[in-house]
This record gives sequence, structure tokens and C-alpha cells, in this order.
Amino acid sequence: MTLPPTRTRYLFFTGKGGVGKTSLSCATGLDFSAAGLKVLIVSTDPASNLDEVLGIGLGQTPTAVPGAAGLFALNIDPEAAARLP
Repeated sequence: MTLPPTRTRYLFFTGKGGVGKTSLSCATGLDFSAAGLKVLIVSTDPASNLDEVLGIGLGQTPTAVPGAAGLFALNIDPEAAARLP
């Protein structure tokens, strides 16, 4: 499937649980990074499984995804982020 051209720097994948947000964001990130773009996938889900899908440990700082040049990922704890001064 070819992704439509986009001029925005940010893409958001939203929806109810189990609709494929993580799968689509990872597939899109891989496609964009393969095209030479630098990509950061961010999950704000408290029960994120982004690290399991990518097969790497993630924290609150960007982590390079092995085998995908230019692709990085991180998890943000939304409750902890909301408490920041």
C-alpha cells in the first residue's frame, strides 16, 4: 500500500483499543524511515506495547530502532508528564 503524500510534520494515530494504532504507526514509521526521513514514534498509552512490537526496551528518551536507520521510539507516561512543573 502506498501512503498518501503529506506535508505535515506530525501524524497522530487515534482510536479505541485494538484498532491497530500501534501497528499502523510502526508501519508508517518504517516506511518513512526507509524513504530517508528521520522518524520518532511516541506512545502516550499507559499500557503501551510499542516496545514489544519493535522488539526493544523503551523509556522516556528516544531509542534507535535497530535495522531501521532514522527510526526512533519512546514511551511517555502521560500522568507523570502532566505533573511536570
